[in-house]
Amino acid sequence: MPEGWLRRPRARWRALPVTVRDGVLAAVFLVLTQAELFARAHLLEGPPVLQHLLLAGICGSVALRRTRPTPAAAVCGVGMAATGALGTAPSAAVFVVYLLVTYSVGWCADSRRTAALGLVAVVVPDAVVYPLTQPEGRDIAEIVINAGIPVALWLLARLGREHLDRAIAAERRLAAEELRALEERTRRSEATAAERRRIARECHDVIGHGITLMLLYTEAAQARLGDRERAAAEALDVAAAAGRTALADVRQVLDVLRADDDADPRGGGLDEVADLVERVRGAGADVDWRAVDLPPELPATVSTTAYRVIQEGLTNALRHAPGAPVRITLRGDQGALRVQVVDAGGTAATGGSTGSSGCGLVGLRERVGLLGGQLAAGPLGDRPGWQVTASLPVASAHR
Repeated sequence: MPEGWLRRPRARWRALPVTVRDGVLAAVFLVLTQAELFARAHLLEGPPVLQHLLLAGICGSVALRRTRPTPAAAVCGVGMAATGALGTAPSAAVFVVYLLVTYSVGWCADSRRTAALGLVAVVVPDAVVYPLTQPEGRDIAEIVINAGIPVALWLLARLGREHLDRAIAAERRLAAEELRALEERTRRSEATAAERRRIARECHDVIGHGITLMLLYTEAAQARLGDRERAAAEALDVAAAAGRTALADVRQVLDVLRADDDADPRGGGLDEVADLVERVRGAGADVDWRAVDLPPELPATVSTTAYRVIQEGLTNALRHAPGAPVRITLRGDQGALRVQVVDAGGTAATGGSTGSSGCGLVGLRERVGLLGGQLAAGPLGDRPGWQVTASLPVASAHR
């Protein structure tokens, strides 16, 4: 017989609700006990109808053995005591029911206390009431069979259930520990990734700006030398080419580390803007800057982000519009710091300011967004030139 042929009915049976399965089992025991009573009617003592009803009630307790084990045990125990008090009810099936309900209360009860109450309910009525109704009492064999076996069965069931509960609890603790370990690894990975992204941003701002300045100084030196010092000019050509290659390589490497967010920008501040402007002026750029109505105290995050906006604006201007005047304006306005970097556009040879195609402006937008501000970059529109503007809320950064 194929194994699958048996597996399908078994799977369908297990798919049924517990109440349905136990109801079917109760009906089977009911049929068996009633058939036994009719078949052995000559041995039946007490009112026949009452005995039939009592055994039917005992069998009905099977329907509740898993959903309501303690009430089922009470029904079974009282029924066994009553039928025993009436006389002999010759049914082996009802004793199987008695053992099944006793086992079920040991296995299915939620707690040890509830299981003990169920054991008392199923064993004590029959063990106490029946001897009182029999003048000759009971012998030792009857006591062992009717009380000892159910108690031993209950004990085995309860021990098995508690062992299973401990195993399940251990598995849950292990799963919880694994989940906590996974969460910790995730947090560490996120922290590591965030730090890598922060470093990438800072490297782009610092190294990219520094290399750009070096290239500008090199090109300025080349322009001053002209044809007077050909060897020096050629050396500067090599240096400029190496600088441009290094700048491209740095950007390519930093793109790997670049992030979608940066919650901890550090380095630079508005107190360093003057030094930054002087360095750029030293490369021959025409830079003018002014600060108007600045708040007396600025959060470090706002100060650093404003510095980065200026730095990125200057770098773009020097790269794409060398020689064009650059104007920087810092202004406090209704709880916000407004930063503007405007260049007047490049010569025909440079094609004007086109903005950065690297990760600088993208990173700045995310920095500003983290502070609740806005960043815009683009051509002036009505005249040649390029501007980078940012609005950084000061009050929200204090919170």
